[in-house]
Amino acid sequence: MRNVERLCLAHFWVAFAAFLVAALLGAWQMWVRSPLGANIGTPSQYFLSMTAHGVAMAYVLTTFFIMGFGYFVAVTALARPLPGKAWAWGAFWVAIAGVVM
Repeated sequence: MRNVERLCLAHFWVAFAAFLVAALLGAWQMWVRSPLGANIGTPSQYFLSMTAHGVAMAYVLTTFFIMGFGYFVAVTALARPLPGKAWAWGAFWVAIAGVVM
């Protein structure tokens, strides 16, 4: 597997992991708000999960997917190697650090 393919797949895995986390938070929020669900947690935990759900869906999922897709399209459409692969990996790890923070 080429380095660019690993770079694209790394971005996609992070994007889909963020989607999984956001989907679980969304399901938990629906269950808490439904008449069938028990009142689980405190209101601050509920609103924390709302914020995490929104950030994961709006920023993490879209940013990592767009970055990975952009690298893929740039390499395949131009039929040229990606210049600055080290910079691309560096940007990936800086973005991961930003998500963790």
